[in-house]
Amino acid sequence: MGWGVAVTGYTGAMPGLAAAFVLLALGPAAPQAAAGAAEGGAARPTRSVWAQAGARSWVECERLGAIARGSRGGVSPDGKSSPWFSRARSCPGQPDILVIAARARIAISAVGDLAATSSARLARAEARRRSDLGQALAWIDAASRESAREGRLAPVETEYFRAYALLGLGQLREARVAIDRARARGDVRRSRADRLAALVELLAGRLASAHRLAARLGQPGRRSSGTSASFDRVVRALVLDRVGDLQAARAELASLRRASDPAAVLVVGNMLPLHERLYLHALVQQHLGNEAAARI
Repeated sequence: MGWGVAVTGYTGAMPGLAAAFVLLALGPAAPQAAAGAAEGGAARPTRSVWAQAGARSWVECERLGAIARGSRGGVSPDGKSSPWFSRARSCPGQPDILVIAARARIAISAVGDLAATSSARLARAEARRRSDLGQALAWIDAASRESAREGRLAPVETEYFRAYALLGLGQLREARVAIDRARARGDVRRSRADRLAALVELLAGRLASAHRLAARLGQPGRRSSGTSASFDRVVRALVLDRVGDLQAARAELASLRRASDPAAVLVVGNMLPLHERLYLHALVQQHLGNEAAARI
């Protein structure tokens, strides 16, 4: 698939692939933090008599929770569902299941929006996306509450996924708080936190801060490789364009095109609210010389 073709909105034609790209970009399952009681927290509640007797629902949810701790969160081939959704509904007391379901829901939210051919279809696609992100946040909130009730830390990267969903919904202040929490906990790579933070600052109009964070992504000793480096290029191009350094923005897009990694545009676009996704789409198409496709 050529890069120019891939970034024109192929998410509608290949939704399963689009969701898979975003799922991979959300990162591999990280090692789990200790599940013991957090400092100052309450002891984990004692299991009920029914649970100790091996009640099927508790045993099954515990088994699925253990699987979730090592899972990346799969999606269906059509990119529209995940087995973790029904598991989250059946096991609402398992934080690990709730967070992995939220991760899959965020990935599925990437499907279809820029493939819409009319304003009405685009609006419907965006409404579905916001509903997906809202459901992801509801599961994340439930996971945090249940973890606090049990007196243990929430699953690894809970706050990172919260920030990701909040950014997509345009809730910038809340997203910034979640990023700070993820950094404080230390369960997400600094480059991934910086990438999200740069976009939050950009959308909030704090261009100097956004520029500083985007530039930090490419500093010696902190440079990413492979697909992660492509994500960084897209973020830098968007920030550089916004601060008026058009030549540097074009250089980043040229590097991205040479890397032939169309998924990067889709993934970074999925972090953004609709109007910013459309702007990124137009910026890339303009760089490719596709003026008709660049019109918003």
